[in-house]
Amino acid sequence: MSRRSSTSGVTESESDLGRWKADLESITRLGKSLSELADDVLRTRAAQLQSRAAAGEPVDDLRIEVFAVVREAAKRCLGLRPFDVQMAGGLSIHQGAVVEMGTGEGKTLTAVAPVVLNALSGCGVHVLTFNDY
Repeated sequence: MSRRSSTSGVTESESDLGRWKADLESITRLGKSLSELADDVLRTRAAQLQSRAAAGEPVDDLRIEVFAVVREAAKRCLGLRPFDVQMAGGLSIHQGAVVEMGTGEGKTLTAVAPVVLNALSGCGVHVLTFNDY
């Protein structure tokens, strides 16, 4: 498997990112329009996603919009815009995979989007982290 270092310093597998290429492109494309919205409009957009999930729309159908909204919110609130490799990790988590990331690769930021997406269903979401220390 070919490995390279991304601009974030995160080591990624090109084949792993390739699996999510279409979703990442859609998230980025939607993110460009979201970046132009005022904060209150972005909050309204997030509330609409929650309403759609409550009305029975499958959370998987909302994943692109939720991931784009979370990415924009992280940029605004934390000053951190999740990299594509972090978004791909989040998409993998949403699909039920275990994602292994090293120290400093942004595990917390990676987990936010799938946690938000799955919390929209109204069910609890648990986040577990483990380390050697």
